[in-house]
Parts: sequence; structure tokens; C-alpha cells
Amino acid sequence: NCKITQKSRYYTYIQDGVTVTFDAVNLDDVTYTRWNNSAAGTGSLIFKNCSGTIDVGNGDIQNITLENSQLGGMICAGEVLKLKDSSIDGKFSTKDFKAEGDCTLTIKKNAPGRIDGTVETTKAVTLVPASLLRGEKLIEVDKTAAADIASDFVLQDTKNDVYAIRLGVRYNGTYLGISERVDC
Repeated sequence: NCKITQKSRYYTYIQDGVTVTFDAVNLDDVTYTRWNNSAAGTGSLIFKNCSGTIDVGNGDIQNITLENSQLGGMICAGEVLKLKDSSIDGKFSTKDFKAEGDCTLTIKKNAPGRIDGTVETTKAVTLVPASLLRGEKLIEVDKTAAADIASDFVLQDTKNDVYAIRLGVRYNGTYLGISERVDC
């Protein structure tokens, strides 16, 4: 197990068509981006058995895969974000989201995740909000696929099932958010 620390303001560049795999690495605030401004951003990152914090903003990397990894920070995939028995603690965005096994998304306050396309899961992904507040936005979703997405996620409710995930349409988007359960 090794550690990578980004000590300068320079980024780690990924060329188009290149897949970079990290295995058993502790990442310390490493920023990844496309090779240059004219690059298409078709590179891919795979993290296996990794931990730490990364920054992949603006969809500069096409596909990002986490396997048995726990990463925090900003993780934005231009096409597919795939988790396999992994967790993200921070902000994320992607076109398509895939999850296998036990996966967790810890959502920061006022920083909902975003999924613009499809969701495929083998097991419901656990959403851990910063705080259990009615109306808290967790994930912004595409309104045309929203009805199918809600069942792919489950809320970690530390208040004995007082809260649930609810799909809501707001003036600025469609969100999976927190709702209080109503007993009849």
C-alpha cells in the first residue's frame, strides 16, 4: 500500500483513450483532468482497494470505477461512474451510474450528487445525508428517468425509520430528497 500526495498546484493528466488503474493506493487530494483543452476527455480511471480524497471535476474523465474503495472529494465522470463494494464521501456527478454490491454515497450539506442518465444497481445504494432534514436534496436526477431511479437507493435513517427517500420536483430540478414518513 503506497500513498500519493499532490504537493503542487499541477494536475495529473489523463490522455484520451488511456485507462489508468490504481491498486492499494492512499490518495491525498490528487486532482485528475483531461490531457489538454482540446482533448475529448475519453480517458478512464480505475481505483481498486484505494482510499483518500481526489478531485475529478467537470467530467474531464469519461469513466471512473471504484472497486473495494473509499474515496472522498469531487468525483465527476463524463459518461459512467461505477461502484463495486465502494463508497464516495463528497460530491459526485455522472451521466450513467452503476453499482454492484454494498455501496454508499455520503452526501455533503447543500451539495447534492447528480445523475443525468440511467441507474443500474444490483442492490440498493445507501445514501447517508449530512443531516436528516425534511426537504434535504440528495441527488439531482433526470426528470424523464426519475420514477425508475428512487427504488435503487435507500436512506440511512438513524432515527428509526422516521425519514424516507422521496422524489420531488423543484423549480431548479428533480431530486431524490428526504421526506418524513407519515403514519396512518
